[in-house]
Formats: sequence, structure tokens, C-alpha cells
Amino acid sequence: MDELPDTIAMVPLGREVFHAVMPRQHRLAPSQRVTLKQIAREPLVSLPNDSRTRRTIDAAASKQGIKLQHAVTVTQLATTMSLVRAGLGLAIVPAGAVAVFNTDGLRTLPITGPTLSRNLGLITLKGREPTPAAIGISTLIRSIWSTSWD
Repeated sequence: MDELPDTIAMVPLGREVFHAVMPRQHRLAPSQRVTLKQIAREPLVSLPNDSRTRRTIDAAASKQGIKLQHAVTVTQLATTMSLVRAGLGLAIVPAGAVAVFNTDGLRTLPITGPTLSRNLGLITLKGREPTPAAIGISTLIRSIWSTSWD
């Protein structure tokens, strides 16, 4: 939600934090939190490098001088969770993904030192009246995000 064209309006929703996801039996699983430095020692199941999520994660790692080991690349977060569950590696996912995907057999830990997060918002075309359906979904999304995904 950084730089938007002049034709786009944005209503901020808040910040979404990222979590590390790993099998429950992983050596880091007993921890209360994990750092990118710890994650860098592990193979990762990741989204493609052209995805906004992957660019956010890689930029945060680069800022700390860390090179992540993207071992497996997938296009869907559901596939990410399945491959992590199968033991192919850890994943770094937005908190919203943790809330909506099956995490049976998985442990999720917040990433700290510093916290990894991104800004979220609703975008619309400027000068265009939203339809009743768009107003309804916007209201629903804002109400859900009023309780943060921390």
C-alpha cells in the first residue's frame, strides 16, 4: 500500500504481522517467538519472488543482512501449509493466513527482532461511487480488521 497512482484511493485498515509456521515437532516449535536470523538457517516453503508477500519478506531479511533459503516455491498458501506439515521446510505467512488455513500439526510463532509486518488497506477508484455490494463488503472487511490479526 505504499505508492498508489493518483486515480486510486486507499482506506487504511491497519498492520498485519507475519508468523513463522513449522511442524509441531520442529526444534524451534517450543519457542515463544522466532527471529529472521533463526529462520534463515532453515529451508523455506515460499511464495514466488514476484509476489508482494515474498517481496515484503525478502526486503525485511535483506534490511537485516540476512539471506533466506527459499527451498520450495509454491503459488498458494494452502499448498504452503501442506508442504510445511509434510516437513519440507518452514514458512513465513501473514497472520490472516494462520487464521483461515488448517494448522493441525503445525506451530505458528510470531517473528520478532524486529516484528515483520505490512500495511493493509482497501483500494478504490477515485471519483467512482461504490455499488451497494462494494459498500457491504467494505463494511464487513473493516469490521473484521477492527480486531487486528496480531
